[in-house]
Amino acid sequence: DQNISIDIYIPKLLEWLISRRHCQHEWQKEVVKIRNKINVAIQDMPQNDKIADLLSGSFLHYFHCLKIVEILKETEADSKNIFGMYSSKRMKDWNDIINSYSKNNVYLAEAADLLINIVKYELPNLKKQMSKQQQLQTELNKKAGDALKSASSAKQELANFLKELGLKSDGSAGSYRSELLKSAQDLPASNQSAAEESKLLLPAIAHYKSFAAYSQPNSKIDMSLIEYVADKGNTTTYEWVFGCKPTKIIAPTNACDDNVGIFFFWPFI
Repeated sequence: DQNISIDIYIPKLLEWLISRRHCQHEWQKEVVKIRNKINVAIQDMPQNDKIADLLSGSFLHYFHCLKIVEILKETEADSKNIFGMYSSKRMKDWNDIINSYSKNNVYLAEAADLLINIVKYELPNLKKQMSKQQQLQTELNKKAGDALKSASSAKQELANFLKELGLKSDGSAGSYRSELLKSAQDLPASNQSAAEESKLLLPAIAHYKSFAAYSQPNSKIDMSLIEYVADKGNTTTYEWVFGCKPTKIIAPTNACDDNVGIFFFWPFI
């Protein structure tokens, strides 16, 4: 019959222990006294990593004290006499703490109180934290998926754009940069061709200006740039701005910087 399990509602565990006289009603007063003994005992502890780990916690309970006693059996072995007793004050202090816990099963009441707090407060809080973390993970996974889709879309847009420009690229930044630099060499010829063909627009420009002056006499039509290109051809920007040819023209160059991208420097209109 002693081995038959009993189902006890956790919040009622401490109450059950007291009602069955396993613990006393005034167990908390005894715990306060034991706490004072622990505070005194921890002031004189040997240098030991295991003990340091135990003392680093915010709360020492009965089972921690048992572990400390087991460690002290090794560190205080020199103080053990032929009768198996320890003369070390440290060992005496911690054995006294264990005995105080065992008296009237104070350790049971303290353990039950800790278990109730864990079940009522800490576990629900952990569940909430887990739920938040799972939700955050779901959101991050969604963002990661969206980022991958955006990257794939941007890559496809880049490929389409390069195709429109007639540039060949394997998808890497270096390949299309080199293609852009190569295509820049065709700019002078393209500019010259555009300047020559713009002369064909002069009759249309004159007709448009006449029509605009007739239909909208108060409006001002500025076609100076295209008229200039049609008349002067592929000149320098300096000549367009200042009205005279520069004393020296520097040949067009191009530069590529991996950190900032590609820049073309063409001094011609």
